[in-house]
Amino acid sequence: MVNYCKNCGAHLEEGTRFCPECGHEVEIKTVPQTKKNTNKKIICILLAVIIVFILLITLSIGGVLNPPDKSIKLEKYDFGYVTMMVPEGSEFSQTDSIGKGTAYWTICYENKLEGHVLYSVWIGNYDGASPYVYKFLERDGDLEVYNVGFNQSYAVQKHVGEYYVQVCGFEDLDTLKEIANSIEANG
Repeated sequence: MVNYCKNCGAHLEEGTRFCPECGHEVEIKTVPQTKKNTNKKIICILLAVIIVFILLITLSIGGVLNPPDKSIKLEKYDFGYVTMMVPEGSEFSQTDSIGKGTAYWTICYENKLEGHVLYSVWIGNYDGASPYVYKFLERDGDLEVYNVGFNQSYAVQKHVGEYYVQVCGFEDLDTLKEIANSIEANG
């Protein structure tokens, strides 16, 4: 609180009995310092708004508020026996075959697109999900889901026409299921 002379309005030091300007006996009038306090509040509010704004921009740029799109774009791929959706840019080559030319066979197609959710496709005429290699996890409609045994690696198998098809990949089980659900027998 600041003290003023009631007669002339001059500023008075605390404890003054007579006004140094007009000489009248001082009747102390206290006036709150509202303007100074209001300015401090406005400055504090503005600083808080600026800090929040900077924080929001930083989080947005860092991808926290708007995370990058991690969805995988798929395109149709023809394996001869079956057609299915696969991650864009996938390029498959036949790397293995078991029993080809016999009553029970399977062919492996390996994806040259390294480090991707889909690393291989197995197509055969028998159920190749060996309980000695794969651990059954769940049945999801007509899909059978297996853990292949290392670092979140999965095999999703679907029986289509006369073929058993396994799509094998890492971590993104939802995308593997989407790929397996797209499998269609050719012919």
